[in-house]
Amino acid sequence: MLIVFGAKQELFAQTLPVGLLENVEDSVRRDQLLGKDSLGSSYMIRPLHNVGPSRYVYSAENKHFAFSLLPLVLQNQINSHYAYGRNDNSMIPAKGYEAMISGGFYARAGPLSIQLRPEYIYAQNKDFDLPETVDNYLYYAYPELVYNRIDNPSKFNGGAYKKGNWGQSSVRLNFDPVSVGISSESLWWGPGKKNSLLMSNNAPGFKHLTLNTMRPVDVFIGKIEAQIIAGRLEASNVSLPENPNPEGSPTAFKTKPDTWRSIAGIIVTYQPKWLPGLSVGFDRTAVAYHNKRDSAVKFFSWFGRWVMPETHAEVYVQYGRNDHLANSAGKKLHSNAYVAGFNKLVSLNRQQEYIQVGVEFTQLEVQKKGQITNHSWYLDDLIVHGYTNTGQVMGAGIGPGGNMQSLDVSWVKGLKRIGISMDRIVNNNDFFWATVYPVKDIRRHWIDLVYSGTASWNFNRIILNAQLSYIKSLNYQWGYIDSKGFFFDLPKYDKNNIHTKLGIMYNF
Repeated sequence: MLIVFGAKQELFAQTLPVGLLENVEDSVRRDQLLGKDSLGSSYMIRPLHNVGPSRYVYSAENKHFAFSLLPLVLQNQINSHYAYGRNDNSMIPAKGYEAMISGGFYARAGPLSIQLRPEYIYAQNKDFDLPETVDNYLYYAYPELVYNRIDNPSKFNGGAYKKGNWGQSSVRLNFDPVSVGISSESLWWGPGKKNSLLMSNNAPGFKHLTLNTMRPVDVFIGKIEAQIIAGRLEASNVSLPENPNPEGSPTAFKTKPDTWRSIAGIIVTYQPKWLPGLSVGFDRTAVAYHNKRDSAVKFFSWFGRWVMPETHAEVYVQYGRNDHLANSAGKKLHSNAYVAGFNKLVSLNRQQEYIQVGVEFTQLEVQKKGQITNHSWYLDDLIVHGYTNTGQVMGAGIGPGGNMQSLDVSWVKGLKRIGISMDRIVNNNDFFWATVYPVKDIRRHWIDLVYSGTASWNFNRIILNAQLSYIKSLNYQWGYIDSKGFFFDLPKYDKNNIHTKLGIMYNF
């Protein structure tokens, strides 16, 4: 559908949603590596503004009015044996079939803009083994060390999961180069591709007030971009067993406060005038119960990204620190984390065809073995919902306490991509060391080896994204089969999972 009001204007207020139009986001990032970027963005504050409808939707506008139908997007995924999934907006980790549909419109009248893009999610949400119920000699500790410090259920309530939300919607007043408004859009802060320490689309977007730049702003010494937010976080409201230990251990699930949490955050990036391609910045967030502002969990990170168009490459790093004001004993606690990565495009000497190679490393695990998991990223003794929204971590999807190493190799051409990837994910090693280290039982790290094939293709108005992954879980949920034999000679408690994804986008 195309409604014409007159000649096009250069500045557009609509945004490119984080993760929802993956092909387009990847192509924008590759354009920067190829020296074809027209936005000049650091690409470290997303969603991107002013991308323009020509990139992903038919639209028309004049100086005073605009109207666009946004692409209709259907995302599907299936897990064969257990819940798996990260960075998928409002979708949940669930076994079985799951789908999310999104669409809407964008309208502008003078400085006022409205972007309505709600999301609806359906998941079969089948049963599978949970770490708090399976007798793996560690389950008794899971309530105290994990669930009582974060609202991050292994499985959402029984039966099919059905939920709608405002998705990637906003109402804004835009005064170039600044925008102010109310939004429920997913945010991504930092340079990482698979993980970000403070803000990502691993959890659904939350309702927030935003004041942000719409494009890099020229200052005497370079260019800056910034965003300030204040929002509201919701609980998962997932009911948990009263006590997972049949022997009546005093360790049990505790009832979380029936109240919402506030979040405040700021991010600033700077591109030095004298060092083209370099972007540096920092971000900071604080989460507290709205009726108890004197206790909060805070996160802070520094990051940088260097794009080198002459070699079609980029390198980036994010280093962060969490700051728990105090635990229940009144002691101040800290831990560090990082994300680091590299991407390069190698020309095939054909028209716009390249081999893209990328690596990324993420470390959330506490450096000192045996420390209590209150040091962990995203857990807290006082803010017992942790750093989550509706039951999912807002930062790195491998958290809390996880590590990840990734390698991606792809053939790319415009919006088209065919590739393979390999990920190694260590699940919540902080919990592992807190429970296993005292008895020196080091046989049970829970490690996921993920082997994936991906494909993206565009056919006129239709764009397809597909992924097929085989996941080998070693010592699934830190379990093993105790055969009473030699210490290192025992049967493995491993599991396999097939994870498939198919996204379909239609441009009106």
